[in-house]
Amino acid sequence: MRTEGPEGDTHIRAVDLRAVKRDAGEFGMLSYDPAFMNMASCRSAITFIDGDKGIVRYRGYPIEQLAKKATLLEVAYLLRHGELPDQPQYVTWVHDITYHTYVHENIRKFLEGFRYDAHPMSMLCSATAALSSFYPQARDSDDYFIARKLYPNVDFYTVLIYRSMAFPTDFFTVLFAVARVSGWMVQWEEMILDKEQKIARPRQIYIGEVERQYTDQLGEKFPPARKNSIRN
Repeated sequence: MRTEGPEGDTHIRAVDLRAVKRDAGEFGMLSYDPAFMNMASCRSAITFIDGDKGIVRYRGYPIEQLAKKATLLEVAYLLRHGELPDQPQYVTWVHDITYHTYVHENIRKFLEGFRYDAHPMSMLCSATAALSSFYPQARDSDDYFIARKLYPNVDFYTVLIYRSMAFPTDFFTVLFAVARVSGWMVQWEEMILDKEQKIARPRQIYIGEVERQYTDQLGEKFPPARKNSIRN
């Protein structure tokens, strides 16, 4: 059992339960926790939440202070970098965000293809997925996957079959997924019908800043756009 972080979160590693066995041949004890009601899935220094007390802090700053005094991009910088930006950092951040808000013209046409009564969330999910087809370099982050030994979920013998059928390599995981849609659907239905299940919201071990007060470090919260912020 360990206690860590400024809030004194006490926990044990769930994998340690595997040491509890009736005999050596068993897998070991499992923790059954529907919807992860008492599960901390990670350590995080970003957000502290205490729903019962109505407390939410970003990097230690109460969100009510950020909502009243900070801009959206100022908060985004804080979340990304851990500290509030000074003026030069903020100007560069605003420029970079502005420059990259432009998307391919075909994305606009893609959005026009939805039915007039399409649900906004369906449109958001679809458009976000579609962006990866316009920016393939963002999809192929090989170093990330290699360093963590994460590989596409296609078994060895299936790959040999697909290759012998002359399917392009990019199609492998798609074909693998299509064959499993029926299984995914029945598992989703099983989860929906299980009365013990609900939206999974696992907890965290908070290791970030203690509560601190917002101090404005910016002289200009809405800096003028640079010439190269606008693409021709």
